[in-house]
Amino acid sequence: MRALLVLILLGGTSFALASAQERNRQTVWSGTVGQRQVVVEERWTPPFTDILVSVRISASGKTSTIELSTAGRSPDLVVPWASERLVLITGETASVVDLVSGLVADQFFVARPSISPTGRFIAYWRFRPPSSQDEDVLLVYDVGSSLQLNRLPPNARGTEFMRDVGLPVFPEWHTAN
Repeated sequence: MRALLVLILLGGTSFALASAQERNRQTVWSGTVGQRQVVVEERWTPPFTDILVSVRISASGKTSTIELSTAGRSPDLVVPWASERLVLITGETASVVDLVSGLVADQFFVARPSISPTGRFIAYWRFRPPSSQDEDVLLVYDVGSSLQLNRLPPNARGTEFMRDVGLPVFPEWHTAN
């Protein structure tokens, strides 16, 4: 009798969690990019302390979904570029989604980002942790270029993969080096 009661409670709890999760799904952005219908959604995930962001891409009768790591934050900004990429800014993280391949092309830290009117360039200050003594460096990321072209040569890079992204444009001595 106890086992039956436990099974009933577990079944009811899992049904309640699943239906609550569906009610907590929210569309953040939707639109047509090139020939693709794109929907960016967020939903609370159990134990309801984290947000999961997904990008659903539909084209030619096929649908694929990409899950994004956003450190539990909602997207602040979603901007399409041309017919092939989508940029999501979530807190201090920029994610570049390649809609053709259905993959996250790049993900990196940003501070105070600004996206060009065409969506091709992201200008931002290099992310600095609160206790960092690093100086401010203005960087530019070309959404239309590859991951390798948006990185300094290996001998000029630091060891922090998510912070050492973008090409420096200010101050001048960073661009000269």
